[in-house]
Amino acid sequence: MNTTNTSAIIGESPSWLRLVLLSALLGISALGIKAQILPEPTSGAGKDEKKVITLDPFTVEDETNSAWKAQKTFSGSRVAENIMDVPVNISIITRDFIKDLGANTLQDVLFYSSSAVNPRVSYRDDVTIRGFREFPTRDGLEGTSYGNNPIYDIERIEIIKGPTALVFSNASNLGGTVNYVTKRPTRKSQGDATLVTGENGRYGFDVTQRGPINSNGSVRYRITGGLLRYDGFRELEYENNRLVSGSLDWEVTKDLMVRFDAFYTNVTRRDFVRYLVDPSTGKLATFLPESFAPTADWAKVWADQYRSRIEAIYTPRSNLSVRLLFGTLQNEYGYNVPQPFPGLIPAQAPNFTSVAQRHLNFDLEETRRDLQLDATWQVDIGPTKHRITGGWAHSYSDSAQSLFAGVLPNLIIGSPVGNRPPASARSTWQALLNNVVARGEGWTAYVQDAMTFWNDRIILSAGVRHVSDTVTPANVPSNNVPRFGAVIKIMPELSAYYGYAESYRPLVGVDVLGRPLRDIVGSNSELGLKLDLFDGRLFGSIAYFDMANDPVLTQIQVTDPNTGLPIFGNVQTAKETNKGYELDIGAVFDLGPGKLLALATLYDADPRNAQGRRPARVARYKGTFFTKYEFTSGPIKRFSIGGGVSDMGAQVGTGIAKQPPWTLYTVLAGYKAERWSVGVNIDNVTNVKDAITGSEASFAVGLARPREAKISVNYRW
Repeated sequence: MNTTNTSAIIGESPSWLRLVLLSALLGISALGIKAQILPEPTSGAGKDEKKVITLDPFTVEDETNSAWKAQKTFSGSRVAENIMDVPVNISIITRDFIKDLGANTLQDVLFYSSSAVNPRVSYRDDVTIRGFREFPTRDGLEGTSYGNNPIYDIERIEIIKGPTALVFSNASNLGGTVNYVTKRPTRKSQGDATLVTGENGRYGFDVTQRGPINSNGSVRYRITGGLLRYDGFRELEYENNRLVSGSLDWEVTKDLMVRFDAFYTNVTRRDFVRYLVDPSTGKLATFLPESFAPTADWAKVWADQYRSRIEAIYTPRSNLSVRLLFGTLQNEYGYNVPQPFPGLIPAQAPNFTSVAQRHLNFDLEETRRDLQLDATWQVDIGPTKHRITGGWAHSYSDSAQSLFAGVLPNLIIGSPVGNRPPASARSTWQALLNNVVARGEGWTAYVQDAMTFWNDRIILSAGVRHVSDTVTPANVPSNNVPRFGAVIKIMPELSAYYGYAESYRPLVGVDVLGRPLRDIVGSNSELGLKLDLFDGRLFGSIAYFDMANDPVLTQIQVTDPNTGLPIFGNVQTAKETNKGYELDIGAVFDLGPGKLLALATLYDADPRNAQGRRPARVARYKGTFFTKYEFTSGPIKRFSIGGGVSDMGAQVGTGIAKQPPWTLYTVLAGYKAERWSVGVNIDNVTNVKDAITGSEASFAVGLARPREAKISVNYRW
């Protein structure tokens, strides 16, 4: 069979820029080797190294903020350990790095960090990792997000690449998982507040307060609140969010810790009418948004999310610990949006007389409950040390959704929005297009062992998760999902690893073309190096991976051969593969009168579908570089400057022929005093217009913002 090399058709990033990014990676390594090793920082200005207190095998707690580096994680094997010791490639994005970016959401963070992770769309937490679609978790619990959730209460973002069935119970994740780690209560009373303002009507704030409740600090709390208002860069557009969350840690006894967490966020936006591609030209639609919205408040999308969890950790002996966790999730999501192009309303909808009056209304309510039980046991057997973990998890979910089409009787075409008569909150919906109620329930169980020997220089691990056949609906077969790996500590600061893992996603029902769905089975093999050299001044990972998923559930937009109208939705296609390499290298070192921090990533892969072509919305290449220079002496002590570049290769689109490549630049400047700091960020410095960052069916695309400046002021107490 002849195949088409679509990389030659859709183009890639300029070769000179790829060389520059690769040179930056090599330069960081060379400077880290040659630079004078920094002395251990003194207290007061904040340390580059992070102190980590391991309270139990299920907890990693940071005592002080770090710069751009963290080494301890829960995300390698379900217990707290150093990322150097697990056969998995893990990137940790710290709170300080997020602040330096001036980021408010995961979308902002991914532009300049973490190889192999890219947004699929611009309007919610929905990403691809190594070319496969995955949804983030929050403190290890699954749950779909329908908006760009704010990250005011997030301490760090951990990105685990490869299948994570033996970590987060999400046996279906092949590419990996983005895990939000929330801020925890502290023994010392402390807090911080941030104010932000910027172009295009951007303003917001967030506040966190945490500390002890009683005199001995056995009961501690954390509460966070924040909001953001953003008018957008196109007329009538906006995106607003707000968040409230809290945590309570209670050391009931020296052996028992109980934790409570609660979370609420709302995201409301109005952007659908500006992110459409005209199917007749293949270019961004040039129609006026005023033609398709009766009032500024009517056409909008909203997403509310509620989460809660209670966790008990019991440690009766120093080598034995048990954790019991119960979590809940509730999503309320909906939209009222126009569909101005003929054919986007399904055939069973009314035959509207005015294209501008075609509107859709969608409502969804979704709940999920998780119950998990885990235990870890550490034991020495002869010359070997074993850490054995095992557990059981049960999940239940249900959802109800409805889709209506209707007309807007009060719509006056062409008149200014402010002069139009008010429309009702809901129009008269004339056709019920879709009404779906779904429920799911099932359990899984796992066991794994990490064996260490030869003076802790070799670590062998193996485990399996069983996915029960009692998943609702019935007739879903059970399956066992294995993972095994090996780590060789060449020296304490340098390790090589190999890992193999699988994923499994049971499915029932039919796809949009009416074909029965099949279970999805994936596999991943990878080989890599991890480094943490020169007292942590040069750190990162290099990995080669080879993955396959068979079959793949993906979104399409095709023409119905019978009606000639577009069909869009999820279908199963044949096997997809991806292989390539990824680099994530960071450094911090003395240079002149200050200190230079740098983080560079590079991802170069070869994704292919069953026909040997590039799959839709799968990046082949991504390179980023972000750096900051802090003046630590001299007349401009405490000031900092920096910037970055994000270079994305072309992709095949969904609903559009292709997503062209783009390159974005950002700059920053800041000042940090004892208790307060100021940061200025200018994104998209060269003002690249209409850079498509994601696409999906119904001719919708996501766009990067044009050049924008923002300033943030932070105060700590």
